[in-house]
Amino acid sequence: MIVLADADQAVPLARALLAGGIDVMEITLRSEAGLKSIEAVAREVPQMQVSAGTVTRADEVRRVQEAGARFALSPGMTDALAEVVKQARMPFVPGVMTPGAVMRARSRLFPAQTLPRRAGRRTRHAQGPGVAFRGAAFLPDGRRDPGEPGGSFSRCRM
Repeated sequence: MIVLADADQAVPLARALLAGGIDVMEITLRSEAGLKSIEAVAREVPQMQVSAGTVTRADEVRRVQEAGARFALSPGMTDALAEVVKQARMPFVPGVMTPGAVMRARSRLFPAQTLPRRAGRRTRHAQGPGVAFRGAAFLPDGRRDPGEPGGSFSRCRM
């Protein structure tokens, strides 16, 4: 997850990530530079699989797709957002923290991104959603609690 304040940083960062063997990056829409950053990376570094993060509104889907994002991630999912990404045929990964959110994402045939436990209550689901939801696909958020070996990666099935 990358938040850029300056779109001019996007292309050098994408090239550095590629040089280090990383070919996927999530640039969030949390700053004014987000959309321009996605567009710059898609245009200048086509071998980078750039995605749009923090896509929270249906109208953002068309904009990130036109900017060149190959997929979108969101901290959650509304019905309107789910419909627009399906119509746009945009790969989409909503964030989930509760069993209900997992069930909604799964009913729409979306994989789910597990959100960090400290953002919500410590529940059995947040510690290992794959335990309760066999067959569901999860994308760990990549954050790790230093006090826990393996963090979210040790508990989630991708």
